[in-house]
Amino acid sequence: MIGSRSDSIKDHPGLAVRCAAAISPAVIFGAERGNIDLFIFALMVLGVAACCRQPPALRLAGYLLVTAAAMLKFYPAAALVLVLREKLRLMLVCAATLAILACLYLVLYAGGTVTAIRTLPGGPPFGYWFGASNAAIGTALLLLSPGINLDPDIAAYRAVLDSGRVFQMAKTGIFIMEIAALALAIRIAARRPYAEPASAQHAFMLAGAAILCVCFFAAQNVVYREVYALMILPALSGQRHWLEAGIIALLWEEALRRVVASFATGLFGISHGAWIEIGFWVLRETLWWWVIIELGAILVSFMRRRAVELSAAA
Repeated sequence: MIGSRSDSIKDHPGLAVRCAAAISPAVIFGAERGNIDLFIFALMVLGVAACCRQPPALRLAGYLLVTAAAMLKFYPAAALVLVLREKLRLMLVCAATLAILACLYLVLYAGGTVTAIRTLPGGPPFGYWFGASNAAIGTALLLLSPGINLDPDIAAYRAVLDSGRVFQMAKTGIFIMEIAALALAIRIAARRPYAEPASAQHAFMLAGAAILCVCFFAAQNVVYREVYALMILPALSGQRHWLEAGIIALLWEEALRRVVASFATGLFGISHGAWIEIGFWVLRETLWWWVIIELGAILVSFMRRRAVELSAAA
């Protein structure tokens, strides 16, 4: 996917993994819907590629392109973590330029930005959404409202969620899980620091990891936003097979779940199909948290290393 052609030809297993990701249901779903997220993804690929080029002016143009993508939807701004890869002087120039643009944007569109944040879309935690809130909300619904099915209409879902017990349990669960995830990421980064070579593949991985982590913790996201996993996989090839496998499993999870649940429903009845869907949901949420913690550890390791290098250079 992202990387040199010769490297891709030599790395047959890595190429197979990237092809599996590129034709996964999560990616095809976004293409079938004609969603703007795929256009933003293309902008991000161009922007990150420019950030890896040698002339400083071209790298600054890359950051401006990423900023332009962030003006369409907020989450691409997470990729600006790549500014930390620059030498101190260029990093300060880029940071100052981006801060001026951000202030100008907020002056012009502050009201609309607040409204957009308040009206971020979402849905039942058992469907084609991913996000940090899914596990806590889904667990609260299953424990406190067992009558609700796995595919409720939005009105029924909102009515149950607005009840005091479900909302309070979900809110507490989300807070505890997010704090635990941050602590685990910091611990993994300390015990298993990530040695990040200065290559384009690793720049793409940092951008993709930052975007997925921000999307996961900020709100619920439709599965086609998993397309940013395509940025991550090339750098993992030959290094962290378990993380590669986890990402591919997430990209294909919904298709596999529906096939297995349909067979179980046809053979054993609808109740067995429902239990299989619940089992898949538990595995999916567990896998998402594990992948996000690992990606978070890579980001923490990168930022910690850059902080030390910048302090030494100052």
